[in-house]
Amino acid sequence: MSVKEELLASWKRSRQLTKEVAEAMPAEKWDFRPTDDVMSFREQVLHILAGEQWFLRGMQEGEWEFRPEITLERYPDMASTLEAVTYWTDRHAELISSIEDLDAKVTTPLKPDVPLPKRILLQGAITHEVHHRGQLIVYLRLNGIQPPAFRF
Repeated sequence: MSVKEELLASWKRSRQLTKEVAEAMPAEKWDFRPTDDVMSFREQVLHILAGEQWFLRGMQEGEWEFRPEITLERYPDMASTLEAVTYWTDRHAELISSIEDLDAKVTTPLKPDVPLPKRILLQGAITHEVHHRGQLIVYLRLNGIQPPAFRF
């Protein structure tokens, strides 16, 4: 298995668990937020997708401007947000599969003085998702909901 195939498989496993975590929250609690200064459950899910879009667009096109395609207005409820997870997962899998050289270095706003290999950025996108999935799990627990079991 190539490095790209391994990263894609790892990302798909991570995304499946994220989707299961999202599905565990009842629809009436999708706007739950533990405090006023943090994202709601739904905002967290959409942020995962939007952040990944930003990483992948930057890697593929060199464009690091955040373009809000994945918004609360476009995905106003649980059903539409879960549809977005499926839709954007498919689009992002295509983008990941199309990366030709994972060792090619790109300059990012994250570390403008240090060009990073695309594989490191892809790992960063996965880490970003895991970070926010952890927050989603806390939101579930705060609502008395047992999250799906971790696996890798």
